[in-house]
Amino acid sequence: MLKFIPAAFCLLVLWNSCSQPAPQTAEDTIDPAILISCEGIGPVKLSYSYEDLEKQFGAKALSEHENNVTGKFTGLWEGEPRHINIYWKEKHPPYKNIRYLEVNQADGPYTTEKGLRVGISLKDAVKMNGDMPVTFLNFYAPGNSGQILSFNGGDIEKETPCISGRVEIAGNRNVREDELAEFREKREVESYDRLLERITGAIGSIQVRNE
Repeated sequence: MLKFIPAAFCLLVLWNSCSQPAPQTAEDTIDPAILISCEGIGPVKLSYSYEDLEKQFGAKALSEHENNVTGKFTGLWEGEPRHINIYWKEKHPPYKNIRYLEVNQADGPYTTEKGLRVGISLKDAVKMNGDMPVTFLNFYAPGNSGQILSFNGGDIEKETPCISGRVEIAGNRNVREDELAEFREKREVESYDRLLERITGAIGSIQVRNE
């Protein structure tokens, strides 16, 4: 037997549903000062020159470094959670063109619209990538170990094709020596590698490339 719901109750339910605020998107809530996008990282834009950095942030906020693998780069706000590294296309000053920006502080504020940030687990990054795998250089590879090579056409690559980064080991458990020796032989690793169920990966840095 059909039961009729009083009209007043229906109107109350309809009013409540209409009065609820629409869920906010990540784009609405993320402060541009901490947003990682294809324009840059936070207040640092890929279009900036060294002179622009000095004008925007002051010479005292900048520091010069050199890495055997990546070459010369400029640090902004070194020693702070908001620290950003700037890598140049030029090998010598004056530096006019940024090659890529990088953040590697787990306590840093920076995030993409989808929530990709330094310190999250590799498994969470794969979920953000629409469950498509992340391919990277082996943790044990010489040189640029852990460098992300591809998001394999997943959501991260579709929404922010400029994004790259590095994966690092966050922990491991119950890994036999023979398994580890076999794993070390691989130059490239995919996030669905069976041994990564016991070797925990995390995002160690995020890079925004100007390419």
